Amino acid sequence: MKTPVNIKDLQARSKGLRVRVFAPARPQDPYTAVVESASTPTFNQIVTVRFGPAGEIHARCTCEWARHGGLACVHVLAALNALAERKARTLSFWLTPEEAQRQKQRVLKLVSGGGEVWVTSRK
Repeated sequence: MKTPVNIKDLQARSKGLRVRVFAPARPQDPYTAVVESASTPTFNQIVTVRFGPAGEIHARCTCEWARHGGLACVHVLAALNALAERKARTLSFWLTPEEAQRQKQRVLKLVSGGGEVWVTSRK
């Protein structure tokens, strides 16, 4: 699994993308989001997000980065931001647990295929 090195750049770019979130049809189903493409605005990427019981977040995207093993693409970050906005929360993304814990906020973990990115959530 490839973890991004420029997570703060991705975080900033994700805030400019348009996202439409669809709630799960059943409680066990994931959220689905349609996110405009960062590189080609006429394309959309599909992101699915599932929240685990221990604060872990499982997300998948249809973009090239994700299809080749990338974790935490700009589309996933945009979808997570859109979900957080529904609860009047703001997310920040971190590459190490130490960086996330220094924020003194709730810490979640975005996981996929052995890779991890830490997420802090605040009001």
